[in-house]
Amino acid sequence: MAAETPAQSTFPLRTGLYLLPFAVAVVELLAHVRMRTTHPTQADYAAVADVLRPRLGPRDQVLAAPSFTDPLLRAELGGVLGVARAGATDLAPFERLFVVSARGHRAPLQPARAPDAVTQVGQLDLLEYRLGPSPVLYDFVASFRDAQVEVVTDGVPVACPLRVLPPKGGGLGQGMYWPAERFACDPLRPWLWFAPTVNEDLDLTLRHCLLQHPSGPEPFRVTYPRVPLGEALVFEADIYYEQERMEAHGAVPFELRVKIDGEDVGTLRHVDGMGRARLVVDPRGRVGGQSGVGDVGAVTIETTSADNHLRSVCWSGTSRRTETR
Repeated sequence: MAAETPAQSTFPLRTGLYLLPFAVAVVELLAHVRMRTTHPTQADYAAVADVLRPRLGPRDQVLAAPSFTDPLLRAELGGVLGVARAGATDLAPFERLFVVSARGHRAPLQPARAPDAVTQVGQLDLLEYRLGPSPVLYDFVASFRDAQVEVVTDGVPVACPLRVLPPKGGGLGQGMYWPAERFACDPLRPWLWFAPTVNEDLDLTLRHCLLQHPSGPEPFRVTYPRVPLGEALVFEADIYYEQERMEAHGAVPFELRVKIDGEDVGTLRHVDGMGRARLVVDPRGRVGGQSGVGDVGAVTIETTSADNHLRSVCWSGTSRRTETR
């Protein structure tokens, strides 16, 4: 048998190298076809929005899974969702949940149980969960006009009137949006106001919350005079995400203190970089507290910080029955 020459032995190798670009192109083409046929398109999100739009009520929530697909859904349904629904922190205010799921992904707040109904819309699954009656008795963000607002300067409380002023900010790199209707406290410190706005937290998640920027060590004070207290007061708070990331204040915290009828019932302490913080208060444990859900009291929220620079405290809160669903 004749031995292979060096040229003959390298021929298959050279042929394989020549064919490699063609093979890569075929693989990419097949992957593109698979992606186009199995991944949802913007048309799928438009179609699922058409299904959802006539069904949505005020107690319904909509989530996209995975979370990075939320802008695709919001582009089709954003005007219907509104900032309160898009910026909710949990499912407590809602009695039904829709999850728009791509390729079987789950939303972080999605219940662990099986959905009550599933509808396939193009390459998307629309999952429906019936949550039962909402435990929320009072929403501090939605009821902000009930508040009595004052800032303490040199020991003297000064009332902050509700005004209609030019809106401001809200764009890229411009901080939180200043709504036209807001409790404005000091024309020399125009950043000292109280009203609902939209904040992006450390995870760049949209939050609908109340800006209550501390004026300094003395309290910026907000009182809701008649709140149905229920069995829990739930508060969440943080600051604008750029200020969180910069950690410009190091270990200098802000504090959000909660009082009922003048009695301290809890304090939320936040240090830059920790993200959104949560405080749950049982109002029944205070002096004069009642055991039933019919208890009503004046709830005061005070924000303070040893340094008021870059302290854009934004919080949300509700009073609730015990959640059993």
